[in-house]
Amino acid sequence: MRSQHELRRIRMLRHHGSQFIGSVDVPEFQMICIRCRKTPEQMAEYTEEARELGVTPREYVRMEEGTYNSSNGHFVCTPCYLAMGAPSSPKGWVAP
Repeated sequence: MRSQHELRRIRMLRHHGSQFIGSVDVPEFQMICIRCRKTPEQMAEYTEEARELGVTPREYVRMEEGTYNSSNGHFVCTPCYLAMGAPSSPKGWVAP
């Protein structure tokens, strides 16, 4: 569960970020977990958080998912990330 401060920051980003998110050309990739092959819309992990913040599950993954690869739309959901042994890198690990 996120703190009130964190939620306020994300809501502010979303409010002001609608310009930010809308102004960035984000290609329409098949946003998918590389292990289970599910989309953000198919996972409660993302749909519930997105609903709470007033964003779509795809927007939530773009904003908050540390494994999200913006060049191809791939990410790894939490259960899959843990099943993979929680890969890491000094520069931050993103899904290939």
